[in-house]
Amino acid sequence: MRRLLALSCVLVLGACPATSGTDAGGEDSGAMLACAVPSDCVVAGLDAVCRQRECRTDVPCGDDQECGLGERCLGGRCLFRGCLADADCASGKCLVDTYACAECGQGADCPSARPVCDVASHSCTGCLTDQDCSPPGPAYCGPTGSCVHCLTDQHCPNGLACGAQSHLCEGVPTGGACPQGTACAQGNSCVSVGSDTLCLPSCDLYAPACAAGEVCYKLTYSGATSLVFETTGPIGVCYQQQAGLRNLREPCTRSALGSNCQPNLQCVPETASVSLCRAFCDPAATSSCSAAEKCTSFPGDYTGRRYGLCLPDNGWGLSCGVDTECRSGLSCQAYDDPSSYTELSPVCQFNLGPAPGLAPCGPKALSDGGVQAADRACQSGACRNDPLFPSGAPYFCLASCRTDQDCSFAGVQGACDGTFSVTTAFGVSGYLKGCRPSCQANADCASYDAGVTCRARLQTGTSPKLKTSCSPPAGTLRSGEPCSASAQCQSGLCALEDSRGVSRPGTCAELCRGAGECAASPAALLPLDCARTSLLGSRGQDFQPNTADDVFLTPSLCAGAACASNEDCRPDGGAAVCTPQVDGADAGPGHLALRCRTRSSFGALAGGASCTQDAECESGACGTLQAPSTGTGRACFQACTGATACPGSTQCRLGGLSIRVAGGLVSVDSCAP
Repeated sequence: MRRLLALSCVLVLGACPATSGTDAGGEDSGAMLACAVPSDCVVAGLDAVCRQRECRTDVPCGDDQECGLGERCLGGRCLFRGCLADADCASGKCLVDTYACAECGQGADCPSARPVCDVASHSCTGCLTDQDCSPPGPAYCGPTGSCVHCLTDQHCPNGLACGAQSHLCEGVPTGGACPQGTACAQGNSCVSVGSDTLCLPSCDLYAPACAAGEVCYKLTYSGATSLVFETTGPIGVCYQQQAGLRNLREPCTRSALGSNCQPNLQCVPETASVSLCRAFCDPAATSSCSAAEKCTSFPGDYTGRRYGLCLPDNGWGLSCGVDTECRSGLSCQAYDDPSSYTELSPVCQFNLGPAPGLAPCGPKALSDGGVQAADRACQSGACRNDPLFPSGAPYFCLASCRTDQDCSFAGVQGACDGTFSVTTAFGVSGYLKGCRPSCQANADCASYDAGVTCRARLQTGTSPKLKTSCSPPAGTLRSGEPCSASAQCQSGLCALEDSRGVSRPGTCAELCRGAGECAASPAALLPLDCARTSLLGSRGQDFQPNTADDVFLTPSLCAGAACASNEDCRPDGGAAVCTPQVDGADAGPGHLALRCRTRSSFGALAGGASCTQDAECESGACGTLQAPSTGTGRACFQACTGATACPGSTQCRLGGLSIRVAGGLVSVDSCAP
């Protein structure tokens, strides 16, 4: 019979023929451009997605479901891959409401199971007559509306019989050709041998029964690493043993083309530098390997069915998520896994180099004049750069992880939020979740010697986060310098509104630990200090800023210094103002701190002037007058002390103004009538 053709699969010999030693077997802070719809970013030539009316190039994701309409999750980032016009689609029809191409524009676009294109709905439907079925595919309209290869024995060549269920021409004997539409006789499989497809005797990879001089070639699907399984386990076909290939427990090498083991064996590392050919075994059996070996199981196909290999009981090949789940001398590295969405999953493997996860790495000059590859410095054998902000040479060692708690190595802390491109020894490429180096200040990144800085990534929304990493600078501007987008700042953080939700001309802010890290450049718009600073991460369920359900993030930033009056914010002149902010040391309703900020983006009213809303005032704060102020109603806030020269006839009134801060009222000293 013909095996598995109902799955539209072609079976391939794991090694046939042999050749020269191998076998053949939320929202982020990277603002770039304003947008209203996805097409705005695409038309601007950006490989970006539209979030909160800004084109973003670094929106993280785990899979396509975390991205928007027309978007795909590729390399851990949401990227627009939908259509915008009919010309973008092979079917000639773009469904602009979902940015998806219609199923078909003509019958040639449809599969044989639904071969007719309905021009009105641009969808594929079943056949009604044989004329709806076009060769070289199945030529006959079957009873279910699918095109099939035969309906009667008369449709089959050479005495083959039409299968009542398969609608294939069945009965091709051993050694016979099995082109499309035919199926092998019972006990045979249709496989590719060079440029031919032949029926060869099937065999059980665990207990083969092949003729003398033949071995059980493991079968894989064309273009994939998945083994072919039947109820007893993975199968193969009996075929002649290949001269020049390695036998059981002999040294071998692995490559993208396979290995130089006989095709009934698998090349597996014995140490970090030596691999041996190993036999397949049944992981469900109790004694399928020698006494010195253990049947270690691995995922073998798309559904997760497992196969076994007879290996030393040294921990190699055991499933893991982090290095600590592996034995000494092993680390958690990517390995082939056809059941995984990314074609890879981590297993314990021998350390390649000495450096643990997140350690600095790079090419190393050797005493003989050669150069050691950067990957060989790392236990994982993978030296990488930041997958969210890729630029330049790799600089830290990759480590697999499940959560942020898995990313602490020798005093270096990281975050488990990276999706890294990796390639296994057999040439399978995919993605592995891994650690990115975190930081609290630029000094934390100095050991990498790769021009990286402590970069921030603000994710606003219902669960706001401020992620940091030692990454290439986003831009060139330093703390306090004017900016209009986060992509302009080295730190990737441009403060365009304050903690009370008031829009202000942007200034860059950098992460820090102490005031000595916050020297202001000549271009800075305000004096700086290192202090806990409140960032408005979420406006809460009412979607309004400066209310009790606001959510704040409070990192230590080089931002506007503490102040008591506007004069404190203008040591060299300038136009910065002393403003009320949510206290970074104790964020919440009614907790206030005075910090230097740029003036409100839209307000020009000075302290004591009548106002109705915060945005009208240059301080960005409109409060309610109260005793000892003499007036009534609302007035603009201006910070003051006894030495402040208040505007016009106003005076510094101690507690003379009530201001709302995160939903709570606070009495403040202000210039007031």
